Amino acid sequence: MSSEAHSFEPAQVTTLATAKSAPAKGPAKKKSVASDPGEYLVMGELLRRGFDAQLADRNVKDYQLLAGPAGGPLNRVQVRTVRMHPWPVNRASFDSVPDQITVYVLLGPPENSRPARFFVARNRDLAEQAEFPDGWSEIGSMKLKSVEPHENQWEKFRE
Repeated sequence: MSSEAHSFEPAQVTTLATAKSAPAKGPAKKKSVASDPGEYLVMGELLRRGFDAQLADRNVKDYQLLAGPAGGPLNRVQVRTVRMHPWPVNRASFDSVPDQITVYVLLGPPENSRPARFFVARNRDLAEQAEFPDGWSEIGSMKLKSVEPHENQWEKFRE
């Protein structure tokens, strides 16, 4: 194995830097910058508490995790993550999958030194609190005051 260093011509360095920073081509699912950390934080918290959990395939749009009691059946879990509340919500989540658990994650600003907060609720338990402004039939919001009673309600994964 050779120990010689590689040298790049300036044009090669520019090409390499451009290639690394170029956006991915093709149809990409637009996601919140906060969504991926929230999914990993929820999965980690579930595993830490003794539940089974795994990330769903990336091309699934209605849920982000599969989770349940250790050794038991895994259920679909939606994760909604924001840095600042309220959370965006979709009416279909409440209408078509009322028994599905959604974990609302509040990260806070990037410089936040406090841990993330988790609010665990079944869709049916929050359906009446979702707010849909006039003219917005499918997309609405969920306020912090609506999810606060569900903070750290991880036992819902055992029900």
